[in-house]
Amino acid sequence: MRSSRPRIPLRLSLALVALHILLAGPCQPADITGVPSPERRLAVPITTAVAPDARFTPIRTELIESVRRGKFPSISIAVIDDGKTVWEESIGWSDREQHVAATRSTAYLLASLGKSVTASAVMRLVDQHRIDLAAPIDRYFGDAALTMHAGDRSAVTVARVLDMTAEIPHGGLSFLSEKDANAYTSSTLVRNRGIVVFPPGTIAMYSNMNYGIVEQMLATVSGRSFRSFMHEVFFAPLGMQHSWVGPNRAGGARHYSSDGKLLPPTFNRPESSLAMYMSLDDLVRYARMHLDLARPRYLQPDTLKMMQTHSSGVEHAPLALGIGNIGLSDGSQFLLTNGRAGGAQSTLGMFPRQRSAVICLINATGGASDDIAFRIADLLHPGFAREIHDKIAEHEAWADHPYAPGADDYGTWRGTIENRATTLPIELEFQRDGDVHVRIAKQPETLVKLAFHDGLISGRFIAEVPAEIEPGHAHPVTISLLRSGDRLSGFLTSGFENERGSFSLASYVTLSKAP
Repeated sequence: MRSSRPRIPLRLSLALVALHILLAGPCQPADITGVPSPERRLAVPITTAVAPDARFTPIRTELIESVRRGKFPSISIAVIDDGKTVWEESIGWSDREQHVAATRSTAYLLASLGKSVTASAVMRLVDQHRIDLAAPIDRYFGDAALTMHAGDRSAVTVARVLDMTAEIPHGGLSFLSEKDANAYTSSTLVRNRGIVVFPPGTIAMYSNMNYGIVEQMLATVSGRSFRSFMHEVFFAPLGMQHSWVGPNRAGGARHYSSDGKLLPPTFNRPESSLAMYMSLDDLVRYARMHLDLARPRYLQPDTLKMMQTHSSGVEHAPLALGIGNIGLSDGSQFLLTNGRAGGAQSTLGMFPRQRSAVICLINATGGASDDIAFRIADLLHPGFAREIHDKIAEHEAWADHPYAPGADDYGTWRGTIENRATTLPIELEFQRDGDVHVRIAKQPETLVKLAFHDGLISGRFIAEVPAEIEPGHAHPVTISLLRSGDRLSGFLTSGFENERGSFSLASYVTLSKAP
């Protein structure tokens, strides 16, 4: 798969990856003034808006060395402590090839951090009584409609879409052509990808597609495009001059793979999760809004508190309303919003009671931004890293463990795979030796190893499943199921690339046990 393909951003519980120490050795900040051009690649441009105090010197030195060694093109860091910005700095290159330094005004791709930004804009309309969180989201769609495979349409509320308990599977579309991307509108996404596979409120399922559906809601309610809505209703009121929704453009950091290769431009859907850009300085403004430091206020205090502390009531659900919330042992809350995509990493962690926040932006594929942000957060609040590590371990013990078929699983299960393009027969055979075999239509039978993952019976294999975009070849698929009596239901996610781009698309699956 291309490294620019849509990636599953980390949810709060899984984003809190085990901390590790960066291996780069110490190095003094490099100055590019007067450096001959052949040696310029060895220098590290540093743009400092707010110089850090001594607490941050060791990690700052490591980050400079990591950029110097080519581990990252650039890293932009901001820290708010007790309401004051105590470090704001960009290290490295926005564009390595053209030797453009990253600055506080350089816009980075947020990836899934854009979900919380989008949810914040929704809450503005909640404040204005233009959107009701308890209302069925279909109310705000115009002619578009969700496809209900299970449950009651009225239970797919705005709040459940925002907190990801609406039971809409994950996915994303990364087109190589802007024309193809523009043809795949938010209303098209609702029709094709707005599939509800379990009764709403059954389980928490991370999904980009939830926020593609939110885009359609905002466009319908506001009477303007999602891009225009975000500019006029969110970015402009908060004074964000270096933020936008859509493809990368002048002023945006270029995207690099984990091994340092420049990635080609892509045009992604949903835009809220895969095509929102924001500068370090604008993210500081965003963090201050969530810490209730911005004046005038963007959201009323009760609305802001509702967004940050909402609970779906679903076990192991990681999100409040578009933002991760985890309780700490001292009774305070840690809020996390982050993202990963091809050529981008972003992390914003906040402690509302302490009025503190950490931002880390990197223009390369990977997951280091979480690690860096958590290390800095531990400097602000000693003991934070250990507590988060323990919560990771606790979650992982629940989330991922082997699946052993029981006596009533043995035998053949038959059913269908459904999406807007096709309906295919599928058959699962649970053998007494523990093997599980799968066959789709007349494709070759294959072995699938099942395990529990995030509350679902899940496994991967190779098959070809047509959707609204034809894969044109066999590709990796993941099947995710829940059992209810003699019925298995859930979804099958196809991940593939072709001449049009890279795609992750889900189809509904239902099977019944054969007599």
